[in-house]
Amino acid sequence: MKITAQLLLLLFLLTSVGCSKYDEGSFFTIRTKKRRITNTWVPVKYVYSDGSSTTEVTEGEIKLEKDMSASLGIEFNGVMFAVPGKWKFIDSKEGINLTVSAFNYSESRDYEIIKLTSKELWVRDSLKTITHFKAK
Repeated sequence: MKITAQLLLLLFLLTSVGCSKYDEGSFFTIRTKKRRITNTWVPVKYVYSDGSSTTEVTEGEIKLEKDMSASLGIEFNGVMFAVPGKWKFIDSKEGINLTVSAFNYSESRDYEIIKLTSKELWVRDSLKTITHFKAK
């Protein structure tokens, strides 16, 4: 009986290799992608397409809710404003679209998800800049 259980575990591990959707991230998780991405995210690092990076991050936080609503914190003249919006997975959950609207202006951007855990989110924008977020 022990050998059967061990063989089943080994078979599971061998067939699960490479099943992660993102380049970085956890190999195995019980939490769904929606549960992992639903959080308040604070940017902590930018990695630019030329390989340089900075931890001097000036943007605010992004809050992604389970009901697909979003809030983007933007600082303007020393005051933090929460801009409402919405989010959705795109490209078979390999990316995310974030749309924010304020003062009759709406902007929508797509991001490729590089890493998604319950504590970290890395996304790549259209300029190939990777933003590292940590959970608040």
